Amino acid sequence: MDQSDPPAPPQAGTRHDTLLHSNEPPDSSEIPFIQSTSSRIDARLAILDEEIARLKQLAAERAVLVSYGAQSKAALSPMRRMPTELLIEIFVLTVPSFKSDGLWACTHSMRVSPWVLTRVCSRWRAVAISTPALW
Repeated sequence: MDQSDPPAPPQAGTRHDTLLHSNEPPDSSEIPFIQSTSSRIDARLAILDEEIARLKQLAAERAVLVSYGAQSKAALSPMRRMPTELLIEIFVLTVPSFKSDGLWACTHSMRVSPWVLTRVCSRWRAVAISTPALW
């Protein structure tokens, strides 16, 4: 058996199992076996810890690549290439309509247009702020 192989747990009813599940002290003849088993367990744990650390590195690398991939795909979004003039036309269509008395049915809630348009991204904010028809 290789030193890096983990020892199998003792079978129920064996002397080793009894020692693990009681407060009985081992006989002097059992101590070398228990020490050897503990050493093999420690060696296997060290190997597993190294593998876990490597997996954590891979997970971190994956997270970076997922984020980079999403950003790359977002850079190709058709919305980024939409002409400002078309964006303005769409924005104007979102403005609340006039009331029958000619006053704006206005609200100062950040959840309605044009306010909400300023919170999507920096480009939309700049376009919305620079479009007098929205205000």
